[in-house]
Amino acid sequence: MTVGSDLASSAVSADVDLATVDTGNADRDGHLKAADFFNVERNPTMSFRSSAISGGGEDYELVGDLTINGVTHPTSLEVEFLSPAA
Repeated sequence: MTVGSDLASSAVSADVDLATVDTGNADRDGHLKAADFFNVERNPTMSFRSSAISGGGEDYELVGDLTINGVTHPTSLEVEFLSPAA
């Protein structure tokens, strides 16, 4: 997360190691990691890159691109800002 002087200069990015998927069910985890779902062998991470942040108070909208299994889609997330890190 990059916190700028305003929302326009702030950004959020995240990468998730899909090999760490753990739903508590080994069969399900194996299916999620397989080629017909996340395809972890070929695409080991899922990523999000913000393109805009809007809102105020505690409620914000985070808009960006979510990439899973090599496919990128625009995504909008409702997020809540609780407090700055100490």
